[in-house]
Amino acid sequence: MARPFLTLIACLVAMPAWAEDDSAHFDFGGDAFRAGLSVTHDAAGADDLFMAGDRVTGRADITGSAFFAGRKVTMAGAIGGDVYAVGEEVAIQGDVSGDASLLGRTVSVARVGGDLRAAASELQVNGNIGGNAIIAGRDVVFDAAVGGDVTLAARNVDWGEAASIAGRLIIHEEELGDLEVPERVASVDRVERREVEGREVERQQEPRRSRWRSSIGDFLFEVIVVTILAVLIAALMPTRLAKMQRQVLARPIHNLWLGFLS
Repeated sequence: MARPFLTLIACLVAMPAWAEDDSAHFDFGGDAFRAGLSVTHDAAGADDLFMAGDRVTGRADITGSAFFAGRKVTMAGAIGGDVYAVGEEVAIQGDVSGDASLLGRTVSVARVGGDLRAAASELQVNGNIGGNAIIAGRDVVFDAAVGGDVTLAARNVDWGEAASIAGRLIIHEEELGDLEVPERVASVDRVERREVEGREVERQQEPRRSRWRSSIGDFLFEVIVVTILAVLIAALMPTRLAKMQRQVLARPIHNLWLGFLS
């Protein structure tokens, strides 16, 4: 089991050295599938959209749901269903009718008709949210009206002029009261503050362990991204992947070195 998986990872690492222009385009049953180093979807009429690559760009509206994995993910078209996206940079610029689940280093999202679940180091919520929102980030720009409840964990929050929360605001913070919330965003009686348990003890007694946890978290995130890419590319590019596998097995050290340099 380990050898095929390692071979697949090696293929992904070395891909820039072999196939700079290779990409897979596949449409079936109204759904669109795209995979490659730099892929774009701009054809009208798609239902669900599946895309994986280094640079992933969607320009056309779709009627169904969207599934994105890449280093830089941009979706300019409207999404009729839900959106699931993971990457280093994720920008959902078009309106989302359903729910949005987003994970990245930097994430921005426009209007979401359903619920929003987003986690990023730098997070921008630029459009109204029809349902509830779970938001986790270091620096958050919150410029949206939320129709439901909001759960928020952030170090810094920039409340925009459009920011308002119709339901409850639950804030998770290390020191209760650290995060200021304007009255126009949520009245005091609808704000609930919860202390993050054990954070102060960890900082005092285990600073090195905390740094290790941060590093491990970054590593696991990268593994998740690579795994998602691997699964999608394996499904969309079986012929190309088989050829790449033979090349890796024939010259493994050479190809891994080329992938590292690229």
